[in-house]
Amino acid sequence: MENKNHQQENFKSTYQSLVNSARILFVEKGYQAVSIDEISGKALVTKGAFYHHFKNKKQLLSACYKQQLIMIDAYITTKTDLTNGWSALES
Repeated sequence: MENKNHQQENFKSTYQSLVNSARILFVEKGYQAVSIDEISGKALVTKGAFYHHFKNKKQLLSACYKQQLIMIDAYITTKTDLTNGWSALES
């Protein structure tokens, strides 16, 4: 059971490392200019690990986008209350 949990943690860690690395590189260089090799290198994982998690770079971009939406939603949720939403967002 402990081995299974360790594998799940590694899976999540590798996935997150790829997403974080891609997000940084996409912002710095633009989507088209970044290669899968470059993303894998920045994430310190193999190209095989990349393909274990994502079919292609487009699928990784989609994962980056979804995570950004989740982070934005979480930020807005913590910054607003329903009685005074606009004021909280403006501050």
